[in-house]
Amino acid sequence: MPVAEYFSQDYLSARGRFRDAAQSAGAVLQTYELPSHRGPTNEPLTIDLGCIGEREPDRALVILSGTHGVEGFSGSGCQVGVYGRTADFIYRGCRGLANSSSP
Repeated sequence: MPVAEYFSQDYLSARGRFRDAAQSAGAVLQTYELPSHRGPTNEPLTIDLGCIGEREPDRALVILSGTHGVEGFSGSGCQVGVYGRTADFIYRGCRGLANSSSP
């Protein structure tokens, strides 16, 4: 996938790309809905976690995006790129954990 296609124009697209990339990489996905918060089109807001590798690794890589909202689109795009290179990270002994937060 070309790098430009990692990135999205809105929250729902970014979330969908993140989840698709995580599933394609074999990540275990968990979703936590923020029950008292809604997005601009009244969509539920969530925190999606995608974990790759061993359950109790010796070391881990944690990538967060969307913690404050504004950086969510660029961070989510970077995470999509990381999931596309999962084999490289696991081969080098680094386990990945990625988090896509609110818009």
